[in-house]
Amino acid sequence: MSKEIDFSKEAKSQPLPSSILSSKSSTVNFNQVRMQAELLELEFDIDTLLGQLQNLSRLSQTGSKK
Repeated sequence: MSKEIDFSKEAKSQPLPSSILSSKSSTVNFNQVRMQAELLELEFDIDTLLGQLQNLSRLSQTGSKK
């Protein structure tokens, strides 16, 4: 079960900091955007792992009841 990320919703709920938009240095600009993208990926990975853990605990509970 993979969780789909709706990037249009994500972009509206988390607008880019104005420091990125008004930045004169394109390397800083790129690095900040890349860091935000990596954070989103980490959040996604954590959500996926939590879901798998919950499935495993459910399976182990139903297995021990038998």
